[in-house]
Amino acid sequence: MATLRTLSHILYALYAFSPFTGGLAGIVALIIDYVRRPAMRGTVYLSHSVWRTRTFWWTLVGSVVGWSMFWNHFGAGLLFVVSIWYIYRCVKGWLRLLESKPVLGRWF
Repeated sequence: MATLRTLSHILYALYAFSPFTGGLAGIVALIIDYVRRPAMRGTVYLSHSVWRTRTFWWTLVGSVVGWSMFWNHFGAGLLFVVSIWYIYRCVKGWLRLLESKPVLGRWF
C-alpha cells in the first residue's frame, strides 16, 4: 500500500508539472496510471487514478477546443477556465491523497 501511495504522489507531481513540459509529463503519468490501475483496485488510490486520468482527458479536450477557437475571445476565455480547472483538480486530488481519502465527485 505504501508503494501505491508513493506512486500516487509521484503521478500528481507529474500532472502538476505537465504544463511546464509541454504535456510530456502528463502523458507519462497517464500511461503509468493506466498500467498500474489494476493494482489499485479495492483501494482509495483507484479513485485518484480515475480522477487524474479524467482530468487529463477533459483538459486535453478543453485545450484543443480553446486553441482551435483562439482567434476569438471565447477561445482565450476557455483556455483560462480550463487552466484554472486543471490546477483546482490537481490540488484537490493531491490534498485528498495527503489525507489518505478517496476523491469524491466527478467534476468538482
